[in-house]
Amino acid sequence: MVAAYLQVVRGYDAIQTGVIFTAATVGLLASSLAAERLATRRRQRTLIMAGFLVTIAGIGLLLAMVVGNPSVWAFTPGLLLIGLGLGLMLTHRHARARLRPGHACAVPPTRLPLDHPVRMRTTQAGVSILVRAGPA
Repeated sequence: MVAAYLQVVRGYDAIQTGVIFTAATVGLLASSLAAERLATRRRQRTLIMAGFLVTIAGIGLLLAMVVGNPSVWAFTPGLLLIGLGLGLMLTHRHARARLRPGHACAVPPTRLPLDHPVRMRTTQAGVSILVRAGPA
């Protein structure tokens, strides 16, 4: 929706739109890096609710800052918060499943490949790039 707004209403091309969405990608990556630590300290419900609240705050901030503001930078804070919130809601699932003994999806750390965190973050970055490069 934001990409369509940027291209149709604001007249940005696909590259400019993708650069603007870098803030959301940074938010996703930052929350992904903290996911395992947060999953050991907080309940899953708490993380999901916090993620929703941060995402809603990001949407509110995005709408408040963009309306009537011609600057490209007006998109950055809202998209960053949206990325943080989405990452907080989604990425903790992987860490939680690995860390909870007796969980149906739990995998002992000794059986996880060493590159698991790298693959997980690479997958998330790839999805983010595909979302940015989606239909123009």
